[in-house]
Amino acid sequence: MYDAPAGTHYEPKWNYDPHVMENVPVPYPYLREGDVKFRRRVWRVVDLRQKMNRDLTWPGNPLTKIVYDMALEGKIRPYMSDSLKSWYTPEDVKKVGAYEVVTQIQDWMFPDDEFATKDTAFWVNPDFEKIQKFQIMEDWIFDYKHSVFKPRIIAIAPMLKFKSTSGQDLGEFPMFWLKMDDLRPTFVKTEVFNRYNDAMRITVDDFFNNLRVFDSYVVRHSNQFNRYIADQPEFKDDGIMALLESDRIKNELFVFEQDLWEY
Repeated sequence: MYDAPAGTHYEPKWNYDPHVMENVPVPYPYLREGDVKFRRRVWRVVDLRQKMNRDLTWPGNPLTKIVYDMALEGKIRPYMSDSLKSWYTPEDVKKVGAYEVVTQIQDWMFPDDEFATKDTAFWVNPDFEKIQKFQIMEDWIFDYKHSVFKPRIIAIAPMLKFKSTSGQDLGEFPMFWLKMDDLRPTFVKTEVFNRYNDAMRITVDDFFNNLRVFDSYVVRHSNQFNRYIADQPEFKDDGIMALLESDRIKNELFVFEQDLWEY
């Protein structure tokens, strides 16, 4: 059974500022369970093709490669689902998203006969550059003691378009889930390109947890059927209504926060 060594993290291959390697993640404020008066779990999708998220594809530190290499090299524990209970070994990660291709080659027993062929199969591994989306699982928490209503990212997952053995597209799904607490020691050492100021780079940890400067849309929230918005009968096969439901959930959280206070 695979168990990532405590305290280990992935060292980014390149950094603009060498001092960033001395960063350590700032712990979250202590939260007593009894002070949690409201909690809502939300799943979001971060599309790397969106303008606000393009900085995550910076060739100096592409997030897709860093996350994929961490799971592939056993630097972090990759979970099979967002329940965060069962996990993959590094050997299993190599198979996630891979698909088998069957082709014909020359039969070595008949080298002079160009029509003598036989079937052969080989596996095509996923390319990290084809990962264009991340899914985020986060909790929106109202801390009664400190009177704050803030989100806390629990885990993230790179999403990949899976294919069948015949090469048919099966859809886009999370490859594996990684706990944010396990990622933060690496994220604080990984810079994100700042298009406005080279003297003020931010880290991936700032990008997701502290500043939350990413663009995203809601694809699921906690519900009794444990379904994504697109899988619910009233929104299935209707992309416009699914997007409107996504906006409704975001607005619901906003209204809840506003209703906490009286002016």
